[in-house]
Amino acid sequence: MAKIANRWVLSGEITGVGFTPDGGYAVGASENFAMHMYPQKETKIDSNPIEVTTEERKDKVYTGSTEGFVRKYDVGDPDSLALIIRCDLPVRCLALSRDERHLAVGTEGPDIKIIDLEDAEKCWSFKGHKKAINTLSFDPLGQFLLSSSCDGTVIVWDIKSKDVRPNEVIKIIEPTSAE
Repeated sequence: MAKIANRWVLSGEITGVGFTPDGGYAVGASENFAMHMYPQKETKIDSNPIEVTTEERKDKVYTGSTEGFVRKYDVGDPDSLALIIRCDLPVRCLALSRDERHLAVGTEGPDIKIIDLEDAEKCWSFKGHKKAINTLSFDPLGQFLLSSSCDGTVIVWDIKSKDVRPNEVIKIIEPTSAE
């Protein structure tokens, strides 16, 4: 069994950890918005500090930052970096569709951006939450996207039709303040 070198040099509290899909790298994120990729067999660190949320698939890692940047890294090439989009608000969460065509981006705002990774000109937004987005998840068949928000709701969105109105709104908790 391969052993991960125990030399983590993230400053501040570690807020997220994970592995790339091929298991070749351990990924760590810290409260100071650093994201580092650690090769399993070496203590050398491949890093690019500022990323805070990740979505991994095959040989790619998508990251979002508090500066609003969404980037793509190719796992085999630590020098590779592509800017996908720049949001006006900090990025809180990402979700990648199973077919890897769509990337959903949740921010400190109530809207969800859907990026068509094959054609960046074909992006759209879902509007239905009243507060910041907490989590996003595509269903395995690629028909729907689930989103949860600080407003206490979960919304089901229809990805196939690209209908920007909520398909279904589920109230999980009632908001405690007047809205």
